[in-house]
Amino acid sequence: MKKASIDIQPFERKGHFDFWRIRISDAKNRQSLILNFNRMNSENQFRKLVQINAIYFYEDEAKKPKKQVFYQEVDFNSKDQFQWVDDDHLTIGKCLISPQEISGQVQSRGKTLKWKFNITWTNRTGYKLYPNVFKALGLVHPTSSTLNSMFTVSGTTEMDGIERQWPEAQGILGHSSGQCQYHSWTWAHCDSLMSSHQSTNPSFFEAIQFRSRWVGPIKSPPVTMIVLTYEDEIYSWSSPVHFLQMSSKLKLNEWTLQAEKSQLKFKISIQGASDQFVGTVLEDTDGSYLFSHLNLFSNISITVYRAGKLETRLSSHQCALEFTKREKVSTVAYSH
Repeated sequence: MKKASIDIQPFERKGHFDFWRIRISDAKNRQSLILNFNRMNSENQFRKLVQINAIYFYEDEAKKPKKQVFYQEVDFNSKDQFQWVDDDHLTIGKCLISPQEISGQVQSRGKTLKWKFNITWTNRTGYKLYPNVFKALGLVHPTSSTLNSMFTVSGTTEMDGIERQWPEAQGILGHSSGQCQYHSWTWAHCDSLMSSHQSTNPSFFEAIQFRSRWVGPIKSPPVTMIVLTYEDEIYSWSSPVHFLQMSSKLKLNEWTLQAEKSQLKFKISIQGASDQFVGTVLEDTDGSYLFSHLNLFSNISITVYRAGKLETRLSSHQCALEFTKREKVSTVAYSH
């Protein structure tokens, strides 16, 4: 991760934010961690925020799913709390993102979560999560990218003095920035898709559907982007031409998509148990709030057809599913 490869603006710039997201997933040991780092300077410059948010899903000894949410604000008046070192090491409070290591800790409500992971970067290239033509026309606010879609991770987490090993995990690193957040979005990610007879590497999937804020109350129509691997080939739907090859339907805790490419058709179904969603709050540059609802143990299935005939089904029980909107959901408890 190079600073020069990301559009980083000075912290003094009013009405701007930078947001980093790391997801680390260990399907074998049934655990998943998301780390969100948000740096925000409000439009009126009265509010400067450096925010760390960690969402941790795991199974206990009885194989029951557990989840913990951690939120912490660091001293946003100190430059030492958010800085680049040697152009490729980013420090945020006590947290570090570097080419070799992801480490740090967050304290919240009397609990402490620590993590330290060694990274092996792959040659998997990143991609933009918006159509280039929309950016050229000024219709995308903000701009979001996946910087690396699958890197290998090994390390440990420690919570309440209990250490857990992550011997064979996968990671994804994303970044977004702009004058304001999207009006709303839905995001999903899975790196452990397998079929019963699959002998190749696990398939990868990421999708986002967003609505940008244009002028005043005017919002863009929903824009959907999909990237997935199948039989070690990468397929993506990322331009307005591809919109005709896709369909998307959203419910409260379910997302169904369909995408076609050449002779292949992918029918995608993602569903998370409603009682397993956790809520977090994100502050926007204009003082408004967004409410995110996240389940890291959602179920995903992808049915693959070739030339109209069923070819295989891919599935996983460890898909991240996130709905972010401007209204709270009454059945979800929020950490902030």
